[in-house]
Amino acid sequence: MTTQFYTYLHCKPGAIPFYVGKGCNGRAYDLSARNPHHRNVVNKHGAENIGVFVFECESEDDAFEDERRMIAQLRRDGYALTNMTDGGDGVRGLVHAAETRAAMSAAHKGVMLSAEHKANISASMTPERRAKLSASTSAAATPERRAQLSAARKGTLHSIETRAKISTAILGNAYALGHKQTAEHRSKISAALKGVIKSAEHQAKISAALKGRIFSSEARANISAAQQGRVATPEARANMSAAAKGVAKSPEPRDNISAGVKRARSKVRP
Repeated sequence: MTTQFYTYLHCKPGAIPFYVGKGCNGRAYDLSARNPHHRNVVNKHGAENIGVFVFECESEDDAFEDERRMIAQLRRDGYALTNMTDGGDGVRGLVHAAETRAAMSAAHKGVMLSAEHKANISASMTPERRAKLSASTSAAATPERRAQLSAARKGTLHSIETRAKISTAILGNAYALGHKQTAEHRSKISAALKGVIKSAEHQAKISAALKGRIFSSEARANISAAQQGRVATPEARANMSAAAKGVAKSPEPRDNISAGVKRARSKVRP
C-alpha cells in the first residue's frame, strides 16, 4: 500500500493559520507532540477549536516542497506562524541558543562515523536529491542575499583564539588536494583582487610568515614554470625597482642571483 503524504494547516478560530506541517496517516490531527509555541496556541484556544486543513501531495518530496512554499508565503502575508524552521527536509532557519550549540559541539567532538554509516549517507544522496538540494541552495543565494552577507562580514576580525582553532581544524585537510580551479574561476579571483592594496601591517605579517620558508623542489619547479614567458608591465617593473632600492642583500642571495643569471645566459647562447 502506497503511503499518502500531504501538507496541512493548523488554524486558530476564524481560520487564522498558525502552523504548517508535512505528514502522512494521522499526523495532521495529532496536536500533542508539538513545539512549545504550538502547544501554547492550542492551550489558549482549546484543541477542539483548532482547524485542520489537509492538502494531499503526489510524493514526500512534493510535500516537503509545498511545506516550504506555504511557510514562506504565509510569513510574507504577515501570519505569525509557530514553525521553528523554514520547512522541508531539515531544520533550515532554526537558530539554537548558545548553550544548545555548545552542548551539541561537545557531544560531537571526537565522534567518528562508521564505514557503514558513511555508506548509508552516500547511498541516500541520489542524483535527484542532489539536484534538489543544489536548486534549493541556488534559489536562496540571491544577489541581494549575497550582498547582505558580504556587507555583514566586511571588517569582521577573528580573535586570535578563533584563528588558532581554524588553523588547527584544517591542518592536514586534503579535501581539495590536487584540485585545479577553472580558468574562468581564476580570472574572477584575479579581477576581484586587482587594485586591492594591502595595509603595511598585512604586508609585514605576510613577510614574517614567509621568512625562513623552504619550498620543495616540486614547488620551486611549479613556480618557475608559472613565471616563464610572463612579462611584467612597466608599472609593475617600476614598483619592483622602487621596492628594491636601498635594500642591502646578503652575500648568499647575491650569489644565488648571480648564479641564476649565468644559467639563463648560458641557455640563450648559440
